[in-house]
Amino acid sequence: MATKTEPARRAVARLGEGIQEKAWTIGRDQRAEQKMRFAWMGLSAGLGAVATLLARRLASKAWRVATGEEPPAKK
Repeated sequence: MATKTEPARRAVARLGEGIQEKAWTIGRDQRAEQKMRFAWMGLSAGLGAVATLLARRLASKAWRVATGEEPPAKK
């Protein structure tokens, strides 16, 4: 059951969240943050590509062992 103070509590909570967000951004360099995000995207994409290639090779070897045939592939 909602009380009369519930709207006020929500407003204070939103205000607190806004203050916390502003406090987090003070003293941070946006250009440095962007560079770190870009580096992270490059690292995660590179690792994802390597993992994909290794997974395909492993699946291909497993297929050869299991069936004795070449794996079906697009040509």
